[in-house]
Amino acid sequence: MYNVCKPESEILKKYISEFTLLKKENFKPINYLAFPHNNSAIVFLSKATVSYNDYKITVSQDPNNVQSVVALGKYLHPVHLFYLDAVDEICINFTPTGLNYFFKQNFEQIAGKPFQFVDNNIWTRFSLKLYSHPKEKRIKVLEDFLLSQLQKKDLSTIEQIISILKSDLSIKIKDLAAKAHVSQRTVNRLFHTYLGCSPSAFKKIQRFRNAIAMKNKDNSLTEVSLLNEYYDSAHFNHEFQELTNTNPTSFFNKLSKVGDKKFPYIFK
Repeated sequence: MYNVCKPESEILKKYISEFTLLKKENFKPINYLAFPHNNSAIVFLSKATVSYNDYKITVSQDPNNVQSVVALGKYLHPVHLFYLDAVDEICINFTPTGLNYFFKQNFEQIAGKPFQFVDNNIWTRFSLKLYSHPKEKRIKVLEDFLLSQLQKKDLSTIEQIISILKSDLSIKIKDLAAKAHVSQRTVNRLFHTYLGCSPSAFKKIQRFRNAIAMKNKDNSLTEVSLLNEYYDSAHFNHEFQELTNTNPTSFFNKLSKVGDKKFPYIFK
């Protein structure tokens, strides 16, 4: 479904986890569910129409629509994706704070909703240039563009907070604030400004993502629940129901294998 590659630039590796390119060879319509993630994404589409409504994204060919640039922010429910046709699509998957470093604005202004078009002339003009290059040169062209857009920002406080939280998902916000030497109000403001969600939402998604990683290593559901600091089985089931619309057992049974590892996609 996707070709996945890591950035070549050591600088970009600090902010970008990977690039994904939609496979067009032997294409058949794709219909799948994607699940919450603490990363964010910018998507470049060529000669395609993309629409969003009620957690449903539909992509189809449209020769009259030259390019679209879409930002995907936080979502706490499954997103249903429909690819009706093979289209040119390149996606940048950023680390939790990574997107902030490539715009003068912050995350909340660029990707404050689950789906929005990027209203930035530099990026929309670049999208025209990107697809004028041969397929095999596009990632190099994209990396050069991203390096040219890097902004000097100090996000050390929120990044320290994320590190503390990831190491202890049971930590209370007041204790998190104390460890970072800031107020609880500041913690909440930093999360919304640079991550597009509340601290509690971030924790919920991180627990979910950790659970997927652990289950892929063949841990039992009981081990996954305990190791990810869910209070009890009811808490485990409740959060999975909210994020996936199903229970943990059903979710892991339905996960589809993409590439050489399990991505949290469920094909319909």
